[in-house]
Amino acid sequence: MKNLMKRLAATAFCLALLPLTGCGDDNTDDPLIPPPSDAPVIEAATPAAVPAEGGAISIDYEVKNPVEGKRLSAQSDDAWVKEWTVGDEAVTARLEKNLLADPRTATVTLRYDGAEAVKVSVVQEGYLPFLIQVADITMSDARITVYPEEEGMYIAAVDFAEGFDAQKIAAENKAIFAEHAAAEQKTLAEFIAGYAYKGEQTFHPSRLSPKSDYVVYAYGVDAEGNATTDVIVESFKSLPVEPGPKIDCTISITTANLTSSTVDVTFKPTDPTVTYFYTMVDKAGYDDISKDWPAYIYEYMVSRWEKTPSLSLEDIVGICCITGEWTSKGRELTPKTTYYACAVGVNAQAQINTDVTVVEIVTPEETSIDYAFDFAVSDITANGATVTVTPHDVRAFYYWNVMTEAEYKELGRDEAKIAVWFEQMMDKKRIEQFGEYADMFVPLADYIYSQCSKDGNPETYTFGKLSSSTTYYPYAFWVDEITGKIVSSTSFAEKPFTTPERVVSSAEAAPAAWITDGDDWARLDATKYGSYAGKAVLGARLTPNGDAVHWYSNIYNAADVESLSDEEWTSELIGKQPNKDKKSYNVLSPVEWGGDYVIVSVAVDAAGARGPVQRVAFKAEKSAAEPLESIPGE
Repeated sequence: MKNLMKRLAATAFCLALLPLTGCGDDNTDDPLIPPPSDAPVIEAATPAAVPAEGGAISIDYEVKNPVEGKRLSAQSDDAWVKEWTVGDEAVTARLEKNLLADPRTATVTLRYDGAEAVKVSVVQEGYLPFLIQVADITMSDARITVYPEEEGMYIAAVDFAEGFDAQKIAAENKAIFAEHAAAEQKTLAEFIAGYAYKGEQTFHPSRLSPKSDYVVYAYGVDAEGNATTDVIVESFKSLPVEPGPKIDCTISITTANLTSSTVDVTFKPTDPTVTYFYTMVDKAGYDDISKDWPAYIYEYMVSRWEKTPSLSLEDIVGICCITGEWTSKGRELTPKTTYYACAVGVNAQAQINTDVTVVEIVTPEETSIDYAFDFAVSDITANGATVTVTPHDVRAFYYWNVMTEAEYKELGRDEAKIAVWFEQMMDKKRIEQFGEYADMFVPLADYIYSQCSKDGNPETYTFGKLSSSTTYYPYAFWVDEITGKIVSSTSFAEKPFTTPERVVSSAEAAPAAWITDGDDWARLDATKYGSYAGKAVLGARLTPNGDAVHWYSNIYNAADVESLSDEEWTSELIGKQPNKDKKSYNVLSPVEWGGDYVIVSVAVDAAGARGPVQRVAFKAEKSAAEPLESIPGE
């Protein structure tokens, strides 16, 4: 009984080991048992990579300890490996063309009875439908050459490397092509035919950004904008901006009139012909731009050039930079803040060419504003006076003028009344100047802004159209730059001034009409005066008397002359000084025959006294035209 139990236990133990050892069964494939020393062994060489075009492949092999009557077999699950032939020393096959840009690998299994199978990797190169070369790289340019492997249309372009997706670019471009085709009223096929490249092409991209990563890409395209090949990509990096050749010039920076919100900064180069760029920035701005001054200046100029491509880069440098001494008015600064005034020379290629000059400016605590003004009046005449107004505070944005005593008494220094009167006066002037288009193009606040003085500078103006024997009050007040509203009390001159009674001089410049025929002007010079044909050319001759030192004259429509008094005409002519001291003149704007006109003139004697206003009415009749043998003044 004990022996039976021992036999059953041994049998169970043997069955338990069966999956692992076969329980003593002879198994020559068991990897734990080495093959016999005389067993066949396959040795094979890995072949060189095959070009994308495909073709024959040969795998050299040798079977050690061959068995008579046995032959090697070869197999691969990759369908692009075809036409197997097993020779005595090599296995050959043919690879189909690889149409993908990425290389691919096939696994070939070699078997021989009694030998361990050997796997050989066959690598085929990816198909590159385009060879892309990038040469002559600079900070802003590169020379791109694309060599297509086959005929047909293709798209090639340069893009930033960041965010570029080769898997999406063809579809994105197709959508763009469709938009352009629709805008140009073309079919998509017509647009692509005119846009795509064919054959070897060399091109330069749009201006590159310095020190940036780019890709050049190319892919085949059909008439519908679909990609016919993989997208081939070549990467490159533009060079950083370098300074230009250095010149002998230093730019000094000085400051004045520093307040909590304003400062005047003066830049002065040692060479006044040097073009330079200036700016004033806070600390954050300075820390940013000072990291790379050459790049900052270059990108600043180029960014503005891209907005106005009709100009050259040299034009943009000329617009953005200055020469000679210059004072910049820093306004709306923040109290207790550090700013940096900077200046550097810039050449026509937007490269810096001097050392960078930097001055630190620290604004003080909040400074109270002095809204007052000083006034000075001089050279008072019957119709004019010179008035100078000086604000006490350099931050002043202000309006000033003179008002009559009648206006002064009516307003009575009532600030509310003055505010209404000022706004009504400005609106009336705006409408007189711009007419029916005033509200459409020039809002009242904008018009008021254009009439104000800024930067706290003194201003001097000589009035020439004042009324004689009249008292005037110079005045000024601060104005809000945005709303155009008065923001201070009104300052008046300590004393008004009164114009004296007008004294009429005996100085005269007697006018006479001088009418010529536009046909004669056109005959004598058709290039300049061909448009004069069929019209009248008005003119006047002036004969000054012995008392006349200066005289002024012009020709007006007869209907307009009666709208002004003699005193107003005197102020009009002397103020604008048309045809000053001319003994004859022509109005080079021909008119239709038959109109009524008036020549108006006035003269001034040596003492500055004005003579009487002279008027001569005439009709533009062809019968009164004088013959013309040469162009007057030529």
